[in-house]
Amino acid sequence: MPIAGCGGSKPATEDKEKQHIMKVVELARDYEAANKKKPGSIKDVKDWAVREGKATDADFTSPRDQQTYGLVDGMTGLTVYEQSGKNGKCFLYSTGTVREVTPDEVSRMKGLATMRRGGPPGGMR
Repeated sequence: MPIAGCGGSKPATEDKEKQHIMKVVELARDYEAANKKKPGSIKDVKDWAVREGKATDADFTSPRDQQTYGLVDGMTGLTVYEQSGKNGKCFLYSTGTVREVTPDEVSRMKGLATMRRGGPPGGMR
C-alpha cells in the first residue's frame, strides 16, 4: 500500500511541460528527415510543421514563460530551450534529455552548440 508523501515523483505539471518541449524536439527531427538538412532556426521548424499540419503555433510556445522556444543545431547536436523559463530555471533539451537549468547554463549551451571545430570562436588563438 503506498504511503502518501513518500517517493520522489515529479509533479504531473512538470511532466506535461517536459512533454511539450519534447514535441518541438521531435518536430525538429522530422523537419531534418523531410528536408535533408538541419533546421537553421525554430522559425524554420515552426513554419514547416504548421504548413504540413503537424503542429500549431502554440506547440512552439513554452507554457511556462509564454515565449517561443529557442533552437540551435550545431556541434553539440540539437538544443531546444526556454527563453526565460519559470522561477529562475529554464527547460533545456540537449544530449538526449530535458533538464531544468539556469539561464546562464542555457547561454553556455547555446555557445557550445554554435562553436566551430578547430579552436575558440572568433579566430582567437
